[in-house]
Amino acid sequence: MSIQRFFKTTFTIKRQVWTNDTSEESTIGTFKGHKQQTPAEQLAVQGLAYGRSYQVWCPVGTDVKEGDVVNDGSKDYSVRSVNTRDYGINQHLQLTLEDNGD
Repeated sequence: MSIQRFFKTTFTIKRQVWTNDTSEESTIGTFKGHKQQTPAEQLAVQGLAYGRSYQVWCPVGTDVKEGDVVNDGSKDYSVRSVNTRDYGINQHLQLTLEDNGD
C-alpha cells in the first residue's frame, strides 16, 4: 500500500516572484500532503523548536523549494528543507516546515 493514501491535506505554495526591480509573494500552486510533528531527534540537528516544526510528505515532483511559504488552510509555514525519499513504492518528498508564528 502506497504512502500517498495519507496525502489528504491541501497545501498552497507561495513564493517571492521578481518583476523588474520589485518582488511580491505570489501563489504558485497547491498540492496534497500529510503533516506531522517533527521528531525530537531531528529538532536538535536542524536547530528547530518543538511545537513549531513539522514534516510534510508529498508527491515527488511537487514544485516546492526552500524559502517558499506553504499554508495548510489555517497557518503559514516557511519551508526549511526539501528532501527526496526514495523508498520503493513509498517515494515522496519530505518537507521540513517551521511555523511563522501567525
